[in-house]
Amino acid sequence: MKSASRTALLSNGKTLPKPSKSRKLSQSARASIAKLILLIQSEIPGAAAELHSTAAFAVQMLTWLCKQQPTPFMAIARKKFAWPLMYSQHPEKIRANAAFAKALALGTATQINLSSGKTFSYHVPANNIAMDLLELAQRLRQAPFRPLSLLDLRSVAICGVGLSPSGAHRYDDLYEERLRALENWGQRGQGKDLPGLTKHTAAKWAEATGELFMIAYGENFESHPYLQDLKEAVVGRARDAQGKPGSRGHIRKAMRQAVKQAWRSIAAVD
Repeated sequence: MKSASRTALLSNGKTLPKPSKSRKLSQSARASIAKLILLIQSEIPGAAAELHSTAAFAVQMLTWLCKQQPTPFMAIARKKFAWPLMYSQHPEKIRANAAFAKALALGTATQINLSSGKTFSYHVPANNIAMDLLELAQRLRQAPFRPLSLLDLRSVAICGVGLSPSGAHRYDDLYEERLRALENWGQRGQGKDLPGLTKHTAAKWAEATGELFMIAYGENFESHPYLQDLKEAVVGRARDAQGKPGSRGHIRKAMRQAVKQAWRSIAAVD
């Protein structure tokens, strides 16, 4: 029988695959960086310089490899919003970094408009909520959905699924019920047949993700800790028919409407 320290069991009785050699090396490197961070926080002399040196070496080697063997890195970069680069304030270096990122096709497969024409603003809370929901939706639509994988848990956590208004999280029957509802939305429900997000399909996403929003943030979503910036942003225009400050219902409607409109704002250009 395999040691429990070497093999992790999933809820369905299957085992997680052993990490590859490259994954083990990556985990070791991250662990070393984490130790350097602890040394810096303990104000150990020289630790900050060592962390900078380590990070700079990794970025320099990454850049060199991207130029030597661009294909595997382009596949990664197309799905990322940002890329590690050595930053310099010199204008020529800034332009060179921009050209490098463009050559890697950075962000072109994210379904988000990062650079074409009029781009969205990160300072608009509804845009950030829509982006979080998009990441969650993309994971839920992948078959099979694996609730215990780290990537799935990240996409669930980034939306704050299961958080109480106080910010506390409980893994209880209600949380598991939400996970099942999320899986159903992506595998059999409204999310199953959604096309890729573009300006042309944004209306379909806005309609289909209304249910996803409610599952993720709960019936009392206006109290969710991750939606307080959104609530603050809309409360001034949440008014009744007489123009007076709106009730809880008006605020909730304005919050959902803002997120619905955000899908077109963030969507990639067709």
